[in-house]
Amino acid sequence: MECDQGYCIEKATRLLYSFDVIMRALKRPDDEFTETKEIIQSAVHNALINQTKVLSHIAQVNWDPKDADTLIEKGHDGLEELLVKYGWLAAENTRIARERKIVTETSAELLALSRSNRAPARTLMYDALRKVPNEIKLFEPLREILEEVTQGRLQWNAVHSWCESHLVPA
Repeated sequence: MECDQGYCIEKATRLLYSFDVIMRALKRPDDEFTETKEIIQSAVHNALINQTKVLSHIAQVNWDPKDADTLIEKGHDGLEELLVKYGWLAAENTRIARERKIVTETSAELLALSRSNRAPARTLMYDALRKVPNEIKLFEPLREILEEVTQGRLQWNAVHSWCESHLVPA
């Protein structure tokens, strides 16, 4: 895909100006921090507007004024959302999609284990939960219930009940 040279040069130049403003603001004395922070936020926003315009133009995708805000408000997830929109990242490769897949697969495994005998299932559940990244908090209550079962303070049916009420079969 070709980029209209004049358009891309204009947006790239504006991007450089924005970074110039950011660099000058970062060199200001600390006693001007509040004003400096506002200058930096404004310059970053302008830089992102121009960069998303260039990227959408190259990708031949309609630019939306909210594209820059998507990145600012959603952080890395917003970046991935834009890269999917622009066609440079497959939707199934985003962090959210990978986590959804882990949750779906783990939920199915845990649900099946909760319906079986306590002794081997409890150990297998611990094994399955160890594979889940710490950022995924969905299974935290189950971890606590399993610990209570291990300590003898709860019966296995507590695990089964939690799984049946919180995990959707795949």
